[in-house]
Amino acid sequence: MERNYSSDPRNLAKELLKMFPDTFGNAFGDNKSSVGKFLVTDSKALRNEVAGQITRLKGREASGQLVSVPYVSSGNEGRRRRGRTRRR
Repeated sequence: MERNYSSDPRNLAKELLKMFPDTFGNAFGDNKSSVGKFLVTDSKALRNEVAGQITRLKGREASGQLVSVPYVSSGNEGRRRRGRTRRR
């Protein structure tokens, strides 16, 4: 099954970690080969950036730092306007 991925390495790394959390570790070389199995791309630079992001996230996770904060909607998604109007 082929998937369409975004080209942003950070989002790709987070998505791969959600899908395969036990596959990746703290070693860049191992992560690079694992990313090559799961990500179908000809771009070596993209693969290396994703593997680097995964290594960085796994290192933070191992040290006990917060990896990501879940987004909580405030209900007011639109742009706020000032109460007064602009004078001309």
